[in-house]
Amino acid sequence: MSADRWNSWVWQQTDELLEYAERVERTFTQAFAGTSPGSPWAQPINVVECADTVWVITALPGVDVNDMEVRLEGNQLIIRGHRPIPECCMEGEFRVWEIPFGRFERRLRFSDRVPLSMGETRLERGLLLIQLLRKK
Repeated sequence: MSADRWNSWVWQQTDELLEYAERVERTFTQAFAGTSPGSPWAQPINVVECADTVWVITALPGVDVNDMEVRLEGNQLIIRGHRPIPECCMEGEFRVWEIPFGRFERRLRFSDRVPLSMGETRLERGLLLIQLLRKK
């Protein structure tokens, strides 16, 4: 085997091993660290600051609006709820576990300098949009 073919083969094997390691890490994290009984998983968020508002956007596909709670306690926003496992998957064995199910909770602490109050909250195409208004 030529040196160029050998290098190409080695890099291909390395890429495949790295992809496998990432899948194993995601599977472990979701199955054991993020969704074990009593341990909520934390959903990803984006925070966008505007002149008079702060928008918090979080991805919660598969979560019904009645299965979540959003509240502001002082300067801390709390988003919690539950994403159930779909009925189609209740009897099978998970082979890949990348989408977390069960309880979720995310807490965001904001600066005390500018007090916030709750604005509108809506679920739109799997995204929870939370508007926080800056008090003047």
